[in-house]
Amino acid sequence: DVFTEGPWCVHVCSGTKVTVKADSDAEILVQCTKNEKQFPAKLYAPEDAPWGYSSVGKFGNVAKRRVNTIFDHDIAPYSNMV
Repeated sequence: DVFTEGPWCVHVCSGTKVTVKADSDAEILVQCTKNEKQFPAKLYAPEDAPWGYSSVGKFGNVAKRRVNTIFDHDIAPYSNMV
């Protein structure tokens, strides 16, 4: 489960074919955006997206939430996804 075990992510550039086969029940989200840049495909495992906390101390600490970032501009500056 993505909310307890962490996410898996396949990050590919335009024109790359991807086949996903689930060996058990799974939820799959496909996101895409325009990007003319070419970059090598990368598989991100749950350990590549460590848990952290967002909004700590804000609004009386009621906005605090546990999040994990698979990739962001620092990790994948070639991506237009972030």
